[in-house]
Amino acid sequence: MIYGTTCDGGRYYSGIAFSLAQISSKWTFTVLYNFDGGPHGGCPASALAKGKNGNLIGTTYYGGDPNCACGTVYELSHGASGWTETVLHKFLGSPNDGASPEMAVVSDAKGNLFGATQEGGTNEDGTVYKIPIASGGKYGAEIVLGSQGNETTGYQPDGDRLAIDKNGNLYGTAENGGTNDAGMVFEAVNSAGSYSLTAF
Repeated sequence: MIYGTTCDGGRYYSGIAFSLAQISSKWTFTVLYNFDGGPHGGCPASALAKGKNGNLIGTTYYGGDPNCACGTVYELSHGASGWTETVLHKFLGSPNDGASPEMAVVSDAKGNLFGATQEGGTNEDGTVYKIPIASGGKYGAEIVLGSQGNETTGYQPDGDRLAIDKNGNLYGTAENGGTNDAGMVFEAVNSAGSYSLTAF
């Protein structure tokens, strides 16, 4: 089974999540969910990841909170009646939250989710965030781990997803920043659950 998303199209012209299943020599395309561009998010630009509970986790570039429409982190779960979306977080934008995520999320061994946004944060240049997993496999409230916005941390993180090592340190790429302001690799160093952003 292959899962994916489109930024446009669908019932509300705000993107879809879909699956491709191979049966014998034929592929079957199925729309799992139509995004509405409003409270449930729009333009799911990132790849889908599997959460610890087996559900699909992704981000939308816009939609969510009506006052910001800064994007969401969502979960798709499958039941007897089909696929259901749950919004895990609605981004609120600067100065205290991120906005416009394009990266997929990544999870650690415990199932906590980590990602980055292109915009928002203290300097309007993006954030690194965490959505912790709680008992029963439910997700808790989003935590901003750090804001981008200088030559050391980079500007506007972009790419497929963050990488995570066995110590919980996070690694990503930024479109701008670095010695020549032409982009850089940054690290979010984990120290007992607290993170500091720095050049890698």
